[in-house]
Amino acid sequence: MSSEFMLIILIAAFTGITHTLLGPDHYLPFIALAKSQSWSRKKTAWITFFCGLGHILSSVVIAYLALGLRFSLTLLEVIDSYRSDFTAWALIAFGLVYLIAGLKRIYRSDVQEIVRPYNPMLWILFVIFVVGPCEPLFFLMTYPSLAGNLPAVLLLIGVFGATTIMTMLAAVFAASFGLGFLRGRQVMRFAPAASGMIIIFCGVGIKFLGL
Repeated sequence: MSSEFMLIILIAAFTGITHTLLGPDHYLPFIALAKSQSWSRKKTAWITFFCGLGHILSSVVIAYLALGLRFSLTLLEVIDSYRSDFTAWALIAFGLVYLIAGLKRIYRSDVQEIVRPYNPMLWILFVIFVVGPCEPLFFLMTYPSLAGNLPAVLLLIGVFGATTIMTMLAAVFAASFGLGFLRGRQVMRFAPAASGMIIIFCGVGIKFLGL
């Protein structure tokens, strides 16, 4: 394995970690929902994992289709821009619905009703992650020296994907552990509304702050 390719792999790992940490939408929704819905660690891990996996694999499929159809970089940037806009507005809408539902539940005394799972919401969140762009991965895949080297490309995707998902899981569990002291009936009463606000922030960050 050449030193150049080893450097690319290290860059892929570094990019996977940094782009995840710098994009709060990769972990804040899971932290908020896990707290407000009282998810177990196992459930939190699986939901985070599958959303991260969908995010990576969808970007790989789109990248290969784009390369196969010989799309120009300009066109790809336009496509990614639309995907980013969709993700941002979808998160804002998702958070708004969750916020409204949470505000309604603030006035209810039954905590079990407050933390009832929003099963359709989980599927919506998964779709948002699948549609959401992953620009760093595409540019790594189009590195000139990897052209025609399928094993190298697959290894690069694996390294980037593994570091991205592991960083998502690490961020989610680190924050969840840090928020472990937030317990009790009153906390759970306001948690769903707070979760909605956090998810809205993620969408606003993508759309207007370039996060």
